Amino acid sequence: MVETVRVRGQRGSWNARVIEWAEDLPCVHRHFWSDAADYVEPEPVTGDPAFTPWLALLRQKRRCILTADRIDPSKPLGAGHFMRDGYVAVFEIDDIAHDEHGLRFRFVRPLAKVRRAR
Repeated sequence: MVETVRVRGQRGSWNARVIEWAEDLPCVHRHFWSDAADYVEPEPVTGDPAFTPWLALLRQKRRCILTADRIDPSKPLGAGHFMRDGYVAVFEIDDIAHDEHGLRFRFVRPLAKVRRAR
């Protein structure tokens, strides 16, 4: 059985805190979840200063928080294009790759569902 956790984040942060685990994890956009197991972000915003520490945390933790987002097509990637609309679940991930083809990884299994933090 998958547990239910609360997650809190801040506008502009690429990470959020799983309250019950007292742990910060990187957030990833549901928009790039290509099918049942793969995350494919073809053009990650590598020029943003937040990218390198975010990717290091993703590789270190091998877990992430999947977010639901609203998209503002009038804004470029990394400048308000994605607006976090909530948190979906926490996942274990593997096969993390970042190269000229973008950012990719595999969702291994859900670790927790997310309920709204109060």
